Amino acid sequence: MMQLTVLMLASLPGLAAAATAYVPPPALLAKARDPTDKCILPGDFHVRDFAGISHDLGTTLSEYNFNYLSPATQVSTSCHFNASSKSTTPDWLTPRFSCQNRDVKFIWQDEKKSLLMIERACPDTKG
Repeated sequence: MMQLTVLMLASLPGLAAAATAYVPPPALLAKARDPTDKCILPGDFHVRDFAGISHDLGTTLSEYNFNYLSPATQVSTSCHFNASSKSTTPDWLTPRFSCQNRDVKFIWQDEKKSLLMIERACPDTKG
């Protein structure tokens, strides 16, 4: 089963770095602590060069671009959202959008002006 590590960026003004807002399940923690396994859990991440465009006098963001970097996992990718972006989740779930590296997804919460980052971590033979 694919393991997801969810990382939360609390507010846009300090887009430098954020800590995890997710506690991995015990099985994933055990996998990460196993010296014979190459599983690395992201401890922190950086969102850089965030740029948003509003088409309604700044009330909401209609388009945005940013870069995601996870030093521990050495994942670096760019992320984009605009009117043509398609969610990777079923309609009944909160929309998630893929970054260029499909192991990284994001949710923009406009009402909270916050960004939720999701990095797929420690996949096994099933995904």
